[in-house]
Amino acid sequence: MRGIGFLGFAIATIFHPLLLALAIPAGLLAGTPIRAAGLGALAGVLRIVLHYLLYDTKLTFATMLVTLLGGVGVACATWLIRRRMHD
Repeated sequence: MRGIGFLGFAIATIFHPLLLALAIPAGLLAGTPIRAAGLGALAGVLRIVLHYLLYDTKLTFATMLVTLLGGVGVACATWLIRRRMHD
């Protein structure tokens, strides 16, 4: 899970900071890692929808997949960091 989190942060900072702004609160709100992954995927979907609403460019399937994985990774890493801070 730690590796997924680091990969997610790398993806999110490269592609769009908006993904960080959506996925970090998702990880903080989640109670379990499965919920963090689900909320992170939802943050990735929201970022894709916002991209289509704000910009005039299309996204490829690979970019959408990487965005979803980035959202899951950021949310899981945030959940893991919050859990370790409370232990």
